[in-house]
This record gives sequence, C-alpha cells and structure tokens, in this order.
Amino acid sequence: MGSEDNSYRILVVDDSRLSRRVVLEELKNFEGVETFDFDNALKALKEMESIDPDMVISDFEMPDMDGLEFCSAVRSNEKFSNIPFLMISANVNVEFTANALQVGVDQTLLKGFKNHELSRMVEPYVQKKLGGFSSSVLIVDDSRFNRNILKTMVEDLDSRVFEAPEVESAEKILNEHSIDLILLDHEMPGMLGMDWCKILREEKRCEATGIVCVSGTKENALDFLRVGADDFIQKPFTKEEIHVKVKMHLNRVSLEKELLSRIEREKALSHQKNVLLGTAAHDIRNPIAAIISYLSLVKENTYEDEFTGMAIETSYGQAEKALELLNEILDVSNINSGLLKLQVAENNLATFLEKKIVEMAPLGSKKDIGLNFKNLCAEDVETYCSFDEKRLGQVLENLLSNAFKYSHSNTTVTVRLDKKPDGWCIEVLDQGQGIPSDEVEGVFNEFKKTSVKTTGGESSTGLGLAIVKKIVVAHGGVVWVESEEGKGSNFSFTLPF
Repeated sequence: MGSEDNSYRILVVDDSRLSRRVVLEELKNFEGVETFDFDNALKALKEMESIDPDMVISDFEMPDMDGLEFCSAVRSNEKFSNIPFLMISANVNVEFTANALQVGVDQTLLKGFKNHELSRMVEPYVQKKLGGFSSSVLIVDDSRFNRNILKTMVEDLDSRVFEAPEVESAEKILNEHSIDLILLDHEMPGMLGMDWCKILREEKRCEATGIVCVSGTKENALDFLRVGADDFIQKPFTKEEIHVKVKMHLNRVSLEKELLSRIEREKALSHQKNVLLGTAAHDIRNPIAAIISYLSLVKENTYEDEFTGMAIETSYGQAEKALELLNEILDVSNINSGLLKLQVAENNLATFLEKKIVEMAPLGSKKDIGLNFKNLCAEDVETYCSFDEKRLGQVLENLLSNAFKYSHSNTTVTVRLDKKPDGWCIEVLDQGQGIPSDEVEGVFNEFKKTSVKTTGGESSTGLGLAIVKKIVVAHGGVVWVESEEGKGSNFSFTLPF
C-alpha cells in the first residue's frame, strides 16, 4: 500500500487556493515528500488510485462533498482504509471531532494554524516510512564531544536525532519538529538545563515529551526531578545505560501518547453520545407530556368499571415518573455536553435557603417528616454569595426529596448553613436509614443506586445526585456525604465566597 519507499505521497484537498498554498508551503520542509493538490474532493477521489497516496490532508467545508463525506468515501476503499487522514477546519470543537473520528479522521487541526504545527503533525508519519525512525530524540549539550557520543548511542535504537548546543537552538528545533524525548545537560551557556526543564513543564509545551537530565553532578538529580524531569543519568555513562534508559522512556512516551489519543477520542464520542441522548429524551418528552395532560383531564371522572379508573390513575403516575426520568436525562446530557450555562448573581444565601425550605416542606409533611433550617453563622455575618438560583434550587430539591424518600415518618430533616474558612457550607441532614459503608463511594455517579429502599415506595432514577454534583462543581464547590447505616445521612456541599 502507498508509494514507493523513496517517496511519501500526500494528497491535499481544499477548494481555497490560498489555503492549499499554505499547506503545500509547509510540506516543502520535508525531503522525499511529493504533494498532489485538488480543489475538489470528487476530482481527488477519481485520481486516488493512480496517485496511491500515503496520507490525505483535507479541508472540511468544500463544494459538492464536505471533508467528512470525503473521508468516508476514502475509507470505503480497502486500499486506503488505514492511511493517515488529517482534517483542517475553521471550527474544531468536541462535537466536530466526534463526527470526524466516527468517519475515520485520525487528527483534526484548526484552520489558521501556527508555523510548523502541521509539520509536527505530519512528521512522525513521514519519518517512519522514509527514515525508518519510530521516534525522535533531541540532545541538548554544549559539549560537541558529549553530543556525538550520545548521538551514536541513540541512533543505534533507530531514533532520529537532533542536536543543540544550548537552549536557544533547542527551542527552535522543538518548535519545528515532533520530539519524543529530550536528553538535557545542565551546565550550558545562556540558560541552565534545569531552568529550561522547569519552563517546559510549567508551560505544558512538552506534556507528552520525556525529559532526561544528563549531568556530571549527582546532586542535580533531585532538583531536576522536582522541576519535572522524568529521569537522571550521571556522566560518565555507559552505552548499555543510555540504551536502557532511552528505550524505557521512548516506550513510556509512546504509550502515553496513545493513551492521550484514546482519552480525547473517548471524550469526543462521549460528547456525541450525550448530544444524541439529549435529543432523543427531548423528542420523547413532548408526547409523554401530552399523555399526562390528557390523562389529567379524565382521571378525576368516576367510572362504573373500577378497573378503568385504576388503570387511568396508574398510567398517569407512570407517565409522570417517565417524564421525571427524561427531564433528568436531559439535565445530565446537557451538563455533560458543556451546555450548562450558569446565570450567576449576588444573592442572600440564608434567605434563599429559607424560601426553598418553605417550598419543600409540604413534600415532607405528606410522610409526617419535619423540615427545619439552622443558620450557624454569627448574627453579624452577611450571607451574600454569587450563585445561580434556579440551579442551586435544583440541588436543594434533589437533596431534600432524597432525604424524604429514604426517611421514616415522624423524623426530621435539617438544613444547616455555616461559614467555613474556604467558603459557605450547606448541609442536609436526615434521620433516615443511612447508606451501607461499602456503598457510599460512587453515590454521585450517574445511574448509581444503593441497596437502600425508599420508605414509601417512591421511585428513584439514580441521576439526582449526579446532577447535584455537576451543578455544585460548576459553581466551584465540592460535594460529599457522611452516612451511618441505621442513623441517617449528611449530604454537604460548599460554595466559594
């Protein structure tokens, strides 16, 4: 598959002549790379068999056929089912990436990319075929003698080697090439290796790049590790030591890159799942709401047939439960998809809690469960805080309805407000059944249900606490639970000042 071993053929497809030129200019940096460019995906498809490309770089928005459709067509040909496919778009977000991954795009790049950004993306594929290199190593040392020794040793491992006598030239190489591992000396002119290592890690420019310090002073080892180096090699070193260390870290970097790629893929696919789930729940909610409306009109009637009245009442109750579940699924999918937009305003937290307790008290009184509020703040403390009233109300409603569901009659639920050093703390305490210690962990996970049964036969979707956590975290707070089986639970959360 692909071109002859002495060349690497790249197919560039973009309806914009200027955009094609930018890509083609970037690809001129590579020796042995042949480029074939088209302004139309349909034309490119007709010529693919004769060109036999090793890689495709495509724009997204094109006439006749967009980039995703083009990728699907390319992948449908078994001959080109596995070649690298890069997609350039003016709008690269999670949803776009998810759609791109689904049709077979390997990597996406935002249009208007910086110099060498495309080159760094393409380079590993080119060097693997033309140079036989599976990795790239940058040696930074002011001693030419040391660089030559390290270069000879590393090249034995089929790695492409770059050299730099100091940080300034090393920065240039790092900006222009894809580097897997840096072998870094400490004592150099201009900037010390340890200082550069610290900068690289703090700026997160080399998150997936290994950094190994090579120094004649063993005392530097701990300091290098503290600023983010992965390992330390003391001079003088042996060939075997270099081989073992370099191979180990190159393997680690390769696995880490693969892991990061899979994580990004999972994030994109999870986003797509949430969007589809939310769309389906929204479409289903409307007919169920209509069913509830019609049932509410007839359920108050008296029927000679007792079964008919019972069937209507039961259907009404089940439809309400289904609507509750769909509403919670919509909430979760919207939050997970990044659609939760808080409408934050300055409000009196104590006043808000008192108002919410008045609203929720009738729900507890149906089971003879009391509900009260305790403000533990000093009298002169003003309880003003920035929060979204609607969303925080949802948090309180979920926590209080849970407390009522799992509490017995003639008990009390208490809401407490206190001012802590790191923020406001709100607690919802019940005198219910509590949660078994081995089931406490994970209660805020989606669809997580414990073995504890509701005391009045109420239903539970397993989503309420997950929604609580997501809303609290969106406010910058933390939520947790303390519970003892048979004695009750204390669900607490914080809000920042």
